[in-house]
Amino acid sequence: ATTVSAQNQVDTAFQQSNTAFKVRLERDTASQGERNTRLTFSGNDKIILSDSVFCSWLEIRFRDMNKDGFNDVLIFESSGARANELYNLYLYQEEKKTFKKVKGFNQRPNLDTTSIKGVLAATILTGTIYYQFFQLSHSGELVDLGITEEDKDLHRKE
Repeated sequence: ATTVSAQNQVDTAFQQSNTAFKVRLERDTASQGERNTRLTFSGNDKIILSDSVFCSWLEIRFRDMNKDGFNDVLIFESSGARANELYNLYLYQEEKKTFKKVKGFNQRPNLDTTSIKGVLAATILTGTIYYQFFQLSHSGELVDLGITEEDKDLHRKE
């Protein structure tokens, strides 16, 4: 991926599935509200997805969150107390050569992959460490598995 940054804009270009993609984050300087950043995905120089999101700073990450062999896009939203970072996730949809936003992903801190395909763990840092587990369905929905573990000794579990 190639990234170009300016004070109020970040552009990243990358290749996937024989398609040249670009992701742009552009701060809406007139907005003070919940959605202060315009997000644009382009594929082969055509806009394929636009969204408005909140970003406390402009950051784009790539990671295969559903372990399908393709990079998905994480857009940084904010960080709470004790480094509880929130991101918006856009899953790559290979059959349509586009991206789909995962609703509710930005409400779970430090979501990351596990060794089980399709299962994500949120690591919630408080006075203790809590782990909540979610399934990322084939349709791109985040499903709460109803499993929460507490680590009172503050030992990170893998």
